[in-house]
Amino acid sequence: MLFVVDSTVGPTATDERVVKMLRASKKPVLLLANKVDDERGEAEAAALWSLGLGEPHPVSALHGRGVADVLDKVMEVLPEVSNVAKQEFGGPRRVAIIGRPNVGKSSLLNKAVGSERAVVNDLAGTTRDPIDEQVELGGKVWRFVDTAGIRRRVHLAQGADFYASLRTAAALERAEVAVVVLDVTQKISEGDIRIVDMALESGRALVLAFNKWDSLDEDRREYLERELSKILLTLTGHLG
Repeated sequence: MLFVVDSTVGPTATDERVVKMLRASKKPVLLLANKVDDERGEAEAAALWSLGLGEPHPVSALHGRGVADVLDKVMEVLPEVSNVAKQEFGGPRRVAIIGRPNVGKSSLLNKAVGSERAVVNDLAGTTRDPIDEQVELGGKVWRFVDTAGIRRRVHLAQGADFYASLRTAAALERAEVAVVVLDVTQKISEGDIRIVDMALESGRALVLAFNKWDSLDEDRREYLERELSKILLTLTGHLG
């Protein structure tokens, strides 16, 4: 677990209560001292030793400072096999493929499987129910779930779209990793941002898949770089 503390404020009574809960969980905990934007902030981070969780790792979620070092530490303590996968799901680890309609989710599943398992059609909404498929990659078996395209917020959806959205949310809840597919030939919309946010809110690992990259021309590539900043802001908001 990553326990993020504001280094500019220092340890608080609330932080100390959280530390007690973390210790009770019996799981590895890394203490992150956030908002350390430069070397001067590292002195403030040192005060967090008093929480008793070991070395505070200075990071700046806003600027990305120190994040790579933290990821290295995370990889050192992560088990090779997910305890979540063993306790809740059993069998293969699960990956949910999500995104707006007609961005290429079913094509991605078919490519991974090596066969036309999912129907691919230019008509949006071909996939209504989640489609599960087991795939062996690198000697390990994974279960990929191709979901219906999310058109709008669940509370605004009607009829088949409403139930498709609920089933997609359920598939995401059961997954360990969410692959959000984006069609880079189209403008990245608020719907795309909402789906990325949905994956982040679920707490699942996130992979952004930029589909149709080979179809980009120079003009579209220039606009795409600006649009990607919206996604980065969403990611930054969750890290902070």
